[in-house]
Amino acid sequence: MANEFVLGFAAAVAALARDCDQPVHAATIIRGAGLALRDFEAAEVDDFDLKPIRALFRTEAQLRTKRGSAARSQRAA
Repeated sequence: MANEFVLGFAAAVAALARDCDQPVHAATIIRGAGLALRDFEAAEVDDFDLKPIRALFRTEAQLRTKRGSAARSQRAA
């Protein structure tokens, strides 16, 4: 995915989780896009947005499932 897209996507989902207190919705959107934490890190998302995204990957079960990992792996192939 283009770096610019990931940066904008990260800003949006981080704001949803951080500012609107909607972590479940943010995690659902990330999962729907098929993005992994490594995608955000590779895009060099700034710490202000990366911190709440990392928290989502730690705390939201839907981002830690095998199914989500398989979907990301399949997308990368």
